Amino acid sequence: MSGIKICLDCGKQFTPESHESDVICEDCLVLLKRRFWSSIKIGEAHDSITDLT
Repeated sequence: MSGIKICLDCGKQFTPESHESDVICEDCLVLLKRRFWSSIKIGEAHDSITDLT
């Protein structure tokens, strides 16, 4: 096998291009990062709203 992996998230075959992840494909990695940072922003907004009350 020539370095081809199967993404644990979506199941597509991919070739790891970076050392950042070799278990999920680049598309899933980007989505994961976007969801993480969005949840952080939502949490911060919720905290600032509850601080006002």
